[in-house]
Amino acid sequence: MVSPKQVCVIGAGVSGLAAAKAFAAHGHKVTIIEKSRDLGGVWDPARSYPDVQTQSPKDLYRYTDKAMPASYPEWPKGPQVHAYLCDYARSHGLDRLIRFATAVVAMNRRTDGKAGWTLDLKTPDGPSREDFDFVAICTGQFSEPQTLDFRARTRSRREAGKSCTHRAITMQRSPRGARWWSLAARNLRPTSPSTPSTRAPAT
Repeated sequence: MVSPKQVCVIGAGVSGLAAAKAFAAHGHKVTIIEKSRDLGGVWDPARSYPDVQTQSPKDLYRYTDKAMPASYPEWPKGPQVHAYLCDYARSHGLDRLIRFATAVVAMNRRTDGKAGWTLDLKTPDGPSREDFDFVAICTGQFSEPQTLDFRARTRSRREAGKSCTHRAITMQRSPRGARWWSLAARNLRPTSPSTPSTRAPAT
């Protein structure tokens, strides 16, 4: 018989929900810490861009114990994935375990001689400190935003004799497949497939 433990899961995204469900199923007391105001991780509507969708078919991008709705397209859109995750959390009672708008400021070994971890938390009601037997860090690879410094990018291009201002860039093949076009908020210009900043993988 498993002795129930106090388990903290950091992150209420795809992996965090799966971890929390597994721990709870084994009788542990689970607390999910989520710094956002909604679950879903990268699928949180506040973090998604328009028309974002999965890169894998829905039969692969799913939990093994819950299929995506049959009405979903083969590659579901962001709002559909978010709705699926919300339904998964509700169906397993995980939504009641989540503390939203709560961030982990520090995590250290307990100093009272017991095994486990002490977490310093920043909550809507102020700072707090709690002890846990185990901590599962499920923040994923994209918890920290990565943004380009376009001013530096423009500056470097000018120094190289090529000045160009970009605010948003997407890639698509031209009809003949001979060149790649960078579609920017302020300009549209053809570029060579060998240009390092715009090169796309060969197909």
